[in-house]
Amino acid sequence: MPKNSMKERIIQWLMKETAAPRSTLSDFDRLRHVIHPCDVLLVEGRSRVGRYIRRFTASPWTHAALYIGHVQDIDDPILREHLIKHCSEEIKEDPLVIESVLGQGTIVSSIKKYSEYHLRIARPAGISHQGAQQVISHVIQRIGSSYDISNIFELARLFAPWWLAPFLYRKRVLGVLPSNTNKEICSSAIAEAFQSIQFPILPLLNGEKENELKLTPIHPRLFAPCDFDFSPFFEIVKYPIIGMGYTSLPWTESGAYQYHR
Repeated sequence: MPKNSMKERIIQWLMKETAAPRSTLSDFDRLRHVIHPCDVLLVEGRSRVGRYIRRFTASPWTHAALYIGHVQDIDDPILREHLIKHCSEEIKEDPLVIESVLGQGTIVSSIKKYSEYHLRIARPAGISHQGAQQVISHVIQRIGSSYDISNIFELARLFAPWWLAPFLYRKRVLGVLPSNTNKEICSSAIAEAFQSIQFPILPLLNGEKENELKLTPIHPRLFAPCDFDFSPFFEIVKYPIIGMGYTSLPWTESGAYQYHR
């Protein structure tokens, strides 16, 4: 069997998804109207590889994408043209995300592809408009980069019982630094973009002297989607499927509630 065919079969097996649930935990219509350019969209995936990432990181978030808004939201006209070249006709008018996807590389997608997923927004706190545009510029320039296929073999480690080990050790087991910087995985591409403007995600904090604090950036390859959720430098925005206060929930005498969208 040809080598490429075997690689494609492995990717297809890892990326095969289960059916969408009857309802999600987040209100997509509300979320897509309040998301800001440069927000990180966290996705609870339903693929095989997603299930192992969920187990490995002890978090539901298995994928991360950077929301960039509409094409006209990009300040730099040269970047706008570059973005348009990589957009299919079907999504050019849609709100867009840039993401690194196994088997496809770094691509532009419509946010609508995640309408049936459980989502969360991680918003970089206090970032300026200029800083947000620089982060977006960084990921736009990475469109077309290959996904780090060697990561497939690293993901095979998830089949071993590494989840019995401490969390930080587990991340080090998976976090082998890539030799080819032209290849990405979903979290590393976004982490690298934020680190390009020195926006922290989860820096190491240490100091050689008393009352001294030293921030050391972590290599982008070591980040998982959940790190944007854990980071104190990102605000978490949720839009639950039931958009009302708990006192207004229509509980019945049996304890169940009835809700019609």
